[in-house]
Amino acid sequence: MGVTCFFERLGQLVFVEVKKSRDFATAAARITEAQIGRIHNAAASFLAGMPLGQNTETRFDAALVNELGDVEIIENAFGF
Repeated sequence: MGVTCFFERLGQLVFVEVKKSRDFATAAARITEAQIGRIHNAAASFLAGMPLGQNTETRFDAALVNELGDVEIIENAFGF
């Protein structure tokens, strides 16, 4: 399972990639460089329509879900 979503929190736009697997480490390993690039490109396209454009405060997180349904959030997961 992989879903990319975004929301606004305290004036910051947060893009989140959600991955589910049997454990957190396996879920994290399923986020590929290509997916990170697509998330970044989609965010750039979205931000182009925002009043501040690329200067909009953003964060890129990962939400990892294990087989029990537990969730681990990694803030600033992609280093940009």
